Amino acid sequence: MTIGTAIDSCKGFGKVVWSDVSTKEQKLVDAVVSVKKDVLKAEFDEKNAKYQEVLQRSKDKVQKNIKDNIQYVINEYNAQKSDTSPQISEKEIIELANKYCTYNDGFIAISNCDKEAVFGLKDTHALKYTHFWQAVNLANRLSGVKRALEQQPKVLFQDEPKEVKSREYKFNFVINTDKTVNIKGVFLSQDRAKVKRSGLDILSKIYKR
Repeated sequence: MTIGTAIDSCKGFGKVVWSDVSTKEQKLVDAVVSVKKDVLKAEFDEKNAKYQEVLQRSKDKVQKNIKDNIQYVINEYNAQKSDTSPQISEKEIIELANKYCTYNDGFIAISNCDKEAVFGLKDTHALKYTHFWQAVNLANRLSGVKRALEQQPKVLFQDEPKEVKSREYKFNFVINTDKTVNIKGVFLSQDRAKVKRSGLDILSKIYKR
């Protein structure tokens, strides 16, 4: 199968326009092809499905981290509560973390809690604290909740896919004197953006299709 026949019969291509762009020195032919919209949609759907799968795993991980850190607070709170201490809920723990803790999303994410305010829970929640240092563990646990709450789901090393609405390839061919054909270059334009040189790997896809 010749490259011309492969381009004309490629199922992924719609309109194909052939043009003679010869010069005095060389016989040149261009083929401008448009990729079918259903091909572009299928390509996007496949990439997006993989991206969303990874993103969902990241979201699940973030939620698990929040739950785990809340449980650490509950465990520490239960270890310090008295017979008259009220039960503490997940909602209240989140409110306390947001009220008493700060978060700095720098090169290293850091969260800190107001330990004096946490020590004051001995009065509002009838905790068994007698010394300030005893509130440090609970403050650190609340700090962990604050840090977990601020974490955002991430997909590393991959941008969110964007659906391409149009894609055109332009193939430049040289017709040699012995009638053989050489590929001079392949150029790509997506969504009517600036044309740029593309790799030759598209040729293997054309023959595959």
